[in-house]
Amino acid sequence: MLKASADRINSANGSYDAANVQITHLACNLAKNKYGQEQFDDWVLAVRGVQPETNSDPSPPRARDDQDLTYST
Repeated sequence: MLKASADRINSANGSYDAANVQITHLACNLAKNKYGQEQFDDWVLAVRGVQPETNSDPSPPRARDDQDLTYST
């Protein structure tokens, strides 16, 4: 799980050429594949300590308070 992994940027394009591949952490690549890009992005935000936005506000996500350690689901 600690290996590097080739990840297609656009999975619909089956090619692993230089324009469509990025190197990722194997566990992250497997998680993105299993849960999809949107859930993976939410997980990355959670790891970074950023609350995912639940509305259509186009502003960037805001860091949560240090005391606010809960997430609504």
